[in-house]
Amino acid sequence: MSQTSGRGSAGVEVGNKTECALLSFVVLSLHVNYQDIRTANPESTFRKLYTFNSERKYMATVVPLSSPDVTSTDHAYRLYAKGAADVVLNRSALLYPYVG
Repeated sequence: MSQTSGRGSAGVEVGNKTECALLSFVVLSLHVNYQDIRTANPESTFRKLYTFNSERKYMATVVPLSSPDVTSTDHAYRLYAKGAADVVLNRSALLYPYVG
């Protein structure tokens, strides 16, 4: 998500509409504090950035996964992606079920 996306001072989403929708999903549906994710994964820790291009039809960021289950010798990562729904879904191994 870009630093310009998010909630403005009046609680109105500002920035790219797709990024604002993703941010709202994370906050409202997954009940995750977006700022906690940003704080835990500063840009300096990004392992790889895949910028959007029209051939790939998605962009992604790979971050190291840190948790009590991951030791310093493990190499566990999380990939955050956005792009064309059909492309992202076809490349996904696990889907978050919709409840509600």
